[in-house]
Amino acid sequence: MIDWKEITDFYNKTHSRNHSTAEMLEYLYSHMGTVDKVANYIGVDWRTIANKMDKLGLTRPHRTTYNHKRPLIDRIMAIPEARRRTMTAKEIAKEVDCAKGTISQYARKHGFRYKTTTNKTLLERGNI
Repeated sequence: MIDWKEITDFYNKTHSRNHSTAEMLEYLYSHMGTVDKVANYIGVDWRTIANKMDKLGLTRPHRTTYNHKRPLIDRIMAIPEARRRTMTAKEIAKEVDCAKGTISQYARKHGFRYKTTTNKTLLERGNI
């Protein structure tokens, strides 16, 4: 049987806090993001954490709601076309939070355009 008072007391002592068990679990879950990570941190099975959170009335998002982002193509197309054409793949990737190569693949697949950079010769770069 898990001694939640002992776990909470140890947590409060090591982190200089004064949380109840519910506050501790809510804080850890909000910062770690998954029940599994909280369980690994505390040293118990994830089902123990899930059951305790349920018993305490703490809400956990359903697995399907974890990825709150819109689909990538929607995020790319949300950038106005005129602006997108002035941006490089790297700039678009940074804005929509993905890799530069992904932008290139999506551009070919979905037929949108972006600014391409030209490689300067060694002479133009001053390397010769």
